[in-house]
Amino acid sequence: MISRSSIRKLGHSLAMGLLALMATALPFGGPTWANGFRYDLVINGGRVLDPASGLDAVRSLGIEAGKIAEISATPLEGREAIDARGQIVGPGFIDYHAHGGTLLSGRLQAFDGVTTAIEAEVGQLPVSMAYEKAAQEGRATNYGWTASWGLARMQVLGGIATDGSMRAFKRGTRNDRWTGQASPEEEKKILELVEGGLKDGALGIGLINGYAPHVPHAEIRALSRLAEHRSLKRTALCGLAGNSISTHTPSGAPQIRESTTA
Repeated sequence: MISRSSIRKLGHSLAMGLLALMATALPFGGPTWANGFRYDLVINGGRVLDPASGLDAVRSLGIEAGKIAEISATPLEGREAIDARGQIVGPGFIDYHAHGGTLLSGRLQAFDGVTTAIEAEVGQLPVSMAYEKAAQEGRATNYGWTASWGLARMQVLGGIATDGSMRAFKRGTRNDRWTGQASPEEEKKILELVEGGLKDGALGIGLINGYAPHVPHAEIRALSRLAEHRSLKRTALCGLAGNSISTHTPSGAPQIRESTTA
């Protein structure tokens, strides 16, 4: 027959053993998680690229509440796990030279890791119509446009009706009337259209002067004065040469719009 003292000793041993097991499983004072995992999502074994820090190495990421909480050289555990071996893991890419501007083109770009697609070179007019169409149709990426100097010339000199899509630009390039020298009155209308685009929330001025090499330098300087006159913070006057003449952004106007569909 087992004595009461033996039962007490056995109970004491079991309790101490359980406490020891708990101590090894969880550091003293450490956090506890209801679902047993610290991270909602982990991305393990991908090639992590971080331009800000220069990191380029195989790492694992722990995601908590939608934010990166840990970057580890060893695999992590989470409620959900993605095996990213052989894949690149990085911040969303920004494409400043995106001519698609449609839901389909945005989906294709998203497969390449693009999360923001900007039509900065050609631009768009009317900018308000471009934003309205994108909002109605939905987009897989964030999006934005510059105010198109080229489309303004196509409208004034070529008689092309702009509609906030690239179709108008394609129609305008079928002849070279838009590349000719503008009269003072025509130049004024061109600048008014570009300024209207900035007021509608354009991210800058799209300058495709490489397609119109015979346009006088005076008109290009007038565009620079327009950007300067608006005294803005970040409007890029983008030309084919790839340089930025000035940098401003419309104050209080719509900026890069967030995607509205996946």
